[in-house]
Amino acid sequence: MSNAKKQRVVFIGSGGIAERHITALRAIGDVDVVGVAARSLEAASGFATRHAVKPFGDYRSMLDETKPDAAFLCVTPGAHGEIERAVIERRVPFFVEKPLAIDWETAASLAKEVERAGLVTGVGYHFRYLSTAEQAKEILGSRHVGLALGYWLTTTPPPAWWSQRAMSGGQTIEQMTHIFDLARWLVGEITSVYGVAARVPRTVEGGGGAKSLRGDVDEVHATTVTFASGAVGSFNSTHVLKTSYRVGLHLFAEDLAIEVGAAGVVVDDGRTRTEHRVVGDPTQKEDRAFLDAVRKGDPSGIRSTYADALRTHRVTTLVVESARTGAPIEIAEPA
Repeated sequence: MSNAKKQRVVFIGSGGIAERHITALRAIGDVDVVGVAARSLEAASGFATRHAVKPFGDYRSMLDETKPDAAFLCVTPGAHGEIERAVIERRVPFFVEKPLAIDWETAASLAKEVERAGLVTGVGYHFRYLSTAEQAKEILGSRHVGLALGYWLTTTPPPAWWSQRAMSGGQTIEQMTHIFDLARWLVGEITSVYGVAARVPRTVEGGGGAKSLRGDVDEVHATTVTFASGAVGSFNSTHVLKTSYRVGLHLFAEDLAIEVGAAGVVVDDGRTRTEHRVVGDPTQKEDRAFLDAVRKGDPSGIRSTYADALRTHRVTTLVVESARTGAPIEIAEPA
């Protein structure tokens, strides 16, 4: 632990992702979590009790009372907008969990406000901080990736809000955004998308017929993309399974295949097939990078700022639009 003054940090949101970040901050040290605000004082109290911080029922009051050095925004996708504006108005650097919003307009508007305020920001694309993603980037070097295959094939997350389009934006916005972002980081900018999506009848356990399990989000998605480099890609997702089947990004270059996943990376050069496991906690790494940037006033060590994350959000929102209209969409100039 350094001798530097502890940074005063607050949380807005008290769900599972907030738990992950506060655990990371405790491990990092040099951080004093001085408050947590949620949709109500009652909602914040459980988190506050577990982590010995002061609970607030109103985030504006918390910001004004605690005067933090930084804020972590860990709210549901549909809750973005006014929370960020309150933080920006008070000139508080902030780390926000992905996705930036459920729509394009909200995120684009906030990006302009962030730029005007000149704030240090970080976004929770933690796949960029996986040790194995770093290995993949180093191994690829200057190689030209020809094909990218992305997957998020898993089960429906339990929170009720996740299955409501107005609250989560759907699987492409809420989950596959990680894979599109990792592809941007390893392959380059995406210049066109063509998405399709569909509902899948699902049998409710104990029921007599097949019907939608719950919610109004599509259960299956397939997207074809092109990259500025000339590479092409296919990105596929579903949440109809009982357990997680595959989450990751597979890249193919001349004489080289790389499979990047949440737990490890596999490198196959045609002669040997080598697997490396993830080392370290990517959440700790992204939180440390953000807090160091806040302390120094230099965001160069952050792998995903708000401005950069907006490019990923542009891709995912256009994928959704393409699936809605049935037409491919060119992204002539990334956001």
